[in-house]
Amino acid sequence: MTIVIGRVAKTKAHSFADTLEILCAFDGQSPYSETDAYSLISTAAQTADEAPQVDDPDVDDNGIVDGEDGAEINARLQGYVDECYRQLAFRIQAFGESYPFSLEKNLLTLKSPLTVSQKVYLVLLAASRSRSFSGEGFKGFPQRIADLFEFISRDAMINLLPGGASVVMFGPNAQDRKDNFDSDLRKALPVLSKFMGMRLTEGWNGELKAQGDVGLDLIGVQPLDEFQGGWNVFIGQCAAQEDEATWQKKRAEARIDFFSWLFSSSVPSQAVLFIPVCYRQPDGTWANRRHCDAVIMIDRLRFIHILDSGVPSAAMAEEFLRQHNLINDGEQLAAA
Repeated sequence: MTIVIGRVAKTKAHSFADTLEILCAFDGQSPYSETDAYSLISTAAQTADEAPQVDDPDVDDNGIVDGEDGAEINARLQGYVDECYRQLAFRIQAFGESYPFSLEKNLLTLKSPLTVSQKVYLVLLAASRSRSFSGEGFKGFPQRIADLFEFISRDAMINLLPGGASVVMFGPNAQDRKDNFDSDLRKALPVLSKFMGMRLTEGWNGELKAQGDVGLDLIGVQPLDEFQGGWNVFIGQCAAQEDEATWQKKRAEARIDFFSWLFSSSVPSQAVLFIPVCYRQPDGTWANRRHCDAVIMIDRLRFIHILDSGVPSAAMAEEFLRQHNLINDGEQLAAA
């Protein structure tokens, strides 16, 4: 199997750090040194489908700020590497025993054997940059890991809600949808609205077709009685991509007012956005706060804090890594 790194977002420390972790864990490059990181951003390929970094004053898109001399280029690249290693140091502290790497003398090394929570971390890592798993041997990988990420998100939502709450996956191919609602969307939505303690608006089914899910991924409900709505409802959306720009539609769809054409609710629901990225600066704050407002953001760090090793998706994550030859009893496998 071949890892295809493509362009490296060197100016975004959280994304740059993910790239190093992927190479270290899945591409047989453990340990990975600071020198390796510098070489990576000096020579990384830039593919046609990857947009240039908007925060680089780089007109010719060669990865180097126009007009800089050799010393300035070296200093700039070293600054990116230094910030990336500050990010890695933060992760060691923040994730604790769940972090699957060690960092000593600037050598990033995959631990062995791996614990269950460390394997969950690796699945979230792979989901955050699934485009790197597009080489030989990874056909269909992005969709399969996106499906697994939804199961992990479901377990996280279960742990967010009080005891007695129910969480369902509403995607058109989800087993929850088949068991509890209906494959026909027009039949499923009346059942869903009752489950949520809400009412459907007048004329709600005017343009709906039988297929689809109206953009709803996860719904969590804490019913308070059998007679009246106004319950604790969580609407969760799963965004298994690394780029903040791709989250925005999902972030909107997590808010109940996005569905005001469909549901009438007496109280607002909670909006939750699940992302596999560790979306942090080295001090633990969001990498960009404006992408995180208006929803409860569950990033990789919060996933690891919320989940426990006994949730069903943890075993699914472990099996997923094995099926795709990404680990073998805690050891990374060298790329073919």
